Amino acid sequence: LLLLLLCLQSFALPPDGLPDGCTVNDVLIGGKKFETVGNRLLRDIVESRYDDHEAADAGSDYLDPPTKITKSKIKKQILETIKDNGGRFMKKDKVTGLWVEVSDEDARKKISYEL
Repeated sequence: LLLLLLCLQSFALPPDGLPDGCTVNDVLIGGKKFETVGNRLLRDIVESRYDDHEAADAGSDYLDPPTKITKSKIKKQILETIKDNGGRFMKKDKVTGLWVEVSDEDARKKISYEL
């Protein structure tokens, strides 16, 4: 239980609501549901694109190249929308404790998880 509390504390936001080095438009990836502008924007965009993403699956095999291309384009568009709004995908480094920007590949994994 103590370890769990320590883990949760490590993801707690400071009083100003944002970890050092992060902006309000950043999407924070971590052990809890963050309520930043960036995280809310991501959830809103995902909600608006969910039907398109699911329609790409309708009646086709996931290994079907057009389906994979369509789903990849949707994820890329979501990533670009976040970036166009000044956001980055940030994750707390387990070694340094600093928040760092993740690769586009890791950002797309986060988007996939949300979808």
